[in-house]
Parts: sequence; C-alpha cells; structure tokens
Amino acid sequence: MVSLVVLGGLSGFTALLAGCPAKVATVEVTPPKVSLRGENEQKTLVATPKDEDGAEIEGRQVTWTSSDTGIAVVDSTGKVKPAGSGTATITAKIDETTGTSSVTVQLLKGVRLEAPAIVIKVGTPRPALKVAFSNEKGEMIDVKDSKVEWKTADPNVATVGPDGVINGVNPGSTTITAKVDGLSADVAVTVNPAEAGSDAGPAPPDAGLKK
Repeated sequence: MVSLVVLGGLSGFTALLAGCPAKVATVEVTPPKVSLRGENEQKTLVATPKDEDGAEIEGRQVTWTSSDTGIAVVDSTGKVKPAGSGTATITAKIDETTGTSSVTVQLLKGVRLEAPAIVIKVGTPRPALKVAFSNEKGEMIDVKDSKVEWKTADPNVATVGPDGVINGVNPGSTTITAKVDGLSADVAVTVNPAEAGSDAGPAPPDAGLKK
C-alpha cells in the first residue's frame, strides 16, 4: 500500500500538481525604439515576459522606470511622455528580469526660414525656402517627417504652392508663412515688375499652385 501525505492541505496538493510558477527568462518590450516630438505626444510600451523556450507568460506584474525623467517619464501602465530633448532608456522589470526600449525626444519649439525677406520678379518662380527646426534649447534638430503648410497673405501679389515654391503675380509686397505643428515663420516678399523685354507678364492668381 502506498500512502500519500499532502502537506498544506488540499491547496498544497493543487500547487504540487500545478508545479512552480514559470521562470521569466526574457522580457520583450515593444516597440524597442520610440521617437517623440510634441509635448502632448505619448506612446504606450508593452512588456511581454517569456520563458526559456520563448513561450509567453501571463499574469505577471510589470515595474516601469526611466533612466532620465528629465527626458522621458513612464507611468505604471507603460505610457511614455516627453519631458525634454535627448535620449532615455525605459526599463520594464518582471520578477528579476528586465527589458528595455530606447526613447528619443526632440521637442519641436522653433521654426525658421533661411531668409527673413526675399525679392522676386513677376512670372519668375522662386524655389522653396529651406525650413529649419529647433528644440527648447535652441539647438537645430532634424525633423524629416514634418509637413509644412504654406500660405500667402495676398495671392494677387505672390502665390505659394504646397511644395513652398513662390511665384510673383503682380508688383507689390506680401508675406509668406510656413506653419509646422502649430509653429510658424514668416518671410517678407517683394515682387518687382518683370524685366523689360521679358515675355513674362502678370501671372494668373493660381500660378505656382499645384492642381
């Protein structure tokens, strides 16, 4: 006859059958890289614990921390918000195992145009002005995915297309504005008459605009 002694009562027997909790071998944090630009922009990270075979483990508590709260802060749910320009590492800890995500913050605080004023002639398109961006420290930053919105104060003097190309319509003065993420920069535009002997005459109001 075989006797089975159950230590800890029925609950102990259940735990014995279930075995010990799976050990966390790795913690995968997604996305592994995050870029934030606006002050109100945020991103939620997800931490997934896995065992030594790569199988996901459920029901584990995650502790989130930031290597530099002056750059990025993270709450208990993994939501990351920007605090200042730079790079910080967000760490997810489950049991004694950790995983990380790299967060790069470029706070867009300024928009500049290459010149405060330009002079063009009627009927002669002027290539788009170069737009520069700066952060809260006044440092120039590279913002490749920014969409610039162009606007003219007086389309009867000069028009501006969605690509920023400026075209003189009639002699006079106006202002062209470039706007990005709520920030804007202006350039004063003076349009002079076309040169004598030139075939260029007053351009139609929609000149330079793409259809």
